[in-house]
Amino acid sequence: MNEKLKLLSKCVDKYYDKDLSMSYFIGINEYVYKSGFKNGIGFSINMNSRNINNESKILKAAIKLKRNFNIDYIYFEIKNGKLLCGSFFLGKPIRNHEIYLSEFTERYILKKINQISAHEDNCFFINEFVSFLILHEENTTMNILPFVQERVSDDIYYMIISKYIKRLCDEKEFHNSTNVGYFEYLMGVH
Repeated sequence: MNEKLKLLSKCVDKYYDKDLSMSYFIGINEYVYKSGFKNGIGFSINMNSRNINNESKILKAAIKLKRNFNIDYIYFEIKNGKLLCGSFFLGKPIRNHEIYLSEFTERYILKKINQISAHEDNCFFINEFVSFLILHEENTTMNILPFVQERVSDDIYYMIISKYIKRLCDEKEFHNSTNVGYFEYLMGVH
């Protein structure tokens, strides 16, 4: 276990409730995203506060670790009071641009992207495309979205991701099994 993980594990062992399981993603702006929260709503930790609970102590320690090691992003999972895994990231995720889609899927996606880009009021087409994404497993969608990101503006991509995550949370309770902030990071939104 490397030094950063040892420090984080020591803090978790000291402060975390033994019955609780949770995942945390701390973004470059030091916003914290917890599993179980919808729509990637992050919150900040007051680093100067002295009256804080054990969870806040762990998050403060993780933010200090982030600062001390000059880390951009931290993701860690705690299960039954023990650090299950931890990842430290510098910069944006590295994408594999060798994404293989079936010819039909690629043509359908390109058709939808053209419809979205061609219309000023593109909400209908974005919703239609999100419905297409919802039909797939999340792992498949994670391969489709980088293909989309390369072909649309950042604003349109963010709208697609936002609506996709909202639908996943509303229809499949995605936020209960996945940290939305971490998912957004993997999809290039943070």
